[in-house]
Amino acid sequence: RWTVRTRPQEVTAWVLRLREEDDREALLRGVAYYLALQDRATADAWIEGLGLPRSAAGPLREAARRGAQTRAQREIPEPPPAS
Repeated sequence: RWTVRTRPQEVTAWVLRLREEDDREALLRGVAYYLALQDRATADAWIEGLGLPRSAAGPLREAARRGAQTRAQREIPEPPPAS
């Protein structure tokens, strides 16, 4: 996770070298998710920069959406304690 958050290009280069039958798509989804935890626009730009066909980019966009949603949920302030 640390590498994904700090050096997504390095992770991307490594993941794209994997054969199709490996967990390449799952790893790419993970990168999209963790990038979106930091910044959704960065995740979207990263996905766009991969140059994948629309059908292959769809699951990555969904992962980014979930990452952004998780971030938003974490930023919701906790309700004050009951008095």
